Amino acid sequence: EVVARVREAVRRLGSNRDRVVAIRVRAARLTAADESLQLRGLTEGGELLEGEGTRLFLLRGEERRRVQYFVAGTEGRVPLLAGPVAARSTQLVNVSRITRHSFLREVRLEDGSGPRPIYDSVDEGIAVEARPVVVTDGEVDLRLVVRVARILAGGAMGGAGGGFVVERPVQAVSVARARVVLTPEESLLITGFPAPSRPGGRRDRLVVLVKATEGMPK
Repeated sequence: EVVARVREAVRRLGSNRDRVVAIRVRAARLTAADESLQLRGLTEGGELLEGEGTRLFLLRGEERRRVQYFVAGTEGRVPLLAGPVAARSTQLVNVSRITRHSFLREVRLEDGSGPRPIYDSVDEGIAVEARPVVVTDGEVDLRLVVRVARILAGGAMGGAGGGFVVERPVQAVSVARARVVLTPEESLLITGFPAPSRPGGRRDRLVVLVKATEGMPK
């Protein structure tokens, strides 16, 4: 019986592999006060995900429209994440917004040529991996991995071996994993991320809104 079920599951996956799912990911940087305001009145508590204090909310009806309108219009919207991407059923796709920062890693003091600077780089931003599976007409079984990287502090310089070495900037990565079945009338909201690039030392938050519907992106 187990073997028969597995064969049937594989057959369904194979028959659906040419069906296309449109996935739209939006992300917005909010102040802590704005995040609290948007979460007020949502399904109590949300579902705690594997990650660092991140939570998942399944939005429908009026609360879905309210949050979607706010995230789409906020000044803190993360660019390049608003457009939809197409994925075949079971295909892994990703969307990301990464900023690369260069920093002075080392200054070498060489005889006759003077000091020679050596540069390196570190990334911050957001990356979302999504794998949709069409399970029934109008429903999508969606697996998500969201990673947010941010720079906490710059490195310090010190002497070493005839030169100067700069410690690599301190970087932190927050990860959340989720799996949910979405209908065309539902969206997924993931909260609890600290946002990269804190403006003026402000402790902003990052929210991620995901929608998945069968059919080509419009």
